[in-house]
Amino acid sequence: MEEERQQHTTENRKEYQGLPVTSAAIIFPVIYLAKNNVGSAIFPYLFQSFMILISILFILNIRVRKPNMKGLLILG
Repeated sequence: MEEERQQHTTENRKEYQGLPVTSAAIIFPVIYLAKNNVGSAIFPYLFQSFMILISILFILNIRVRKPNMKGLLILG
């Protein structure tokens, strides 16, 4: 859909459509760091649950605002 949109317009969007894929680079390491606090028996189920949830958020038609310069500095 994004390629089709770019063929028809040159506007810079201020929002993502669905959860940005790069957010997984933040979410999954944080979940992995929680492994010691959750317990090794429950962690695989927790990790799979988050993986399914994030996969659904990738394809849902939700709007997520792109971070401004201040937000990018905080993420960095």
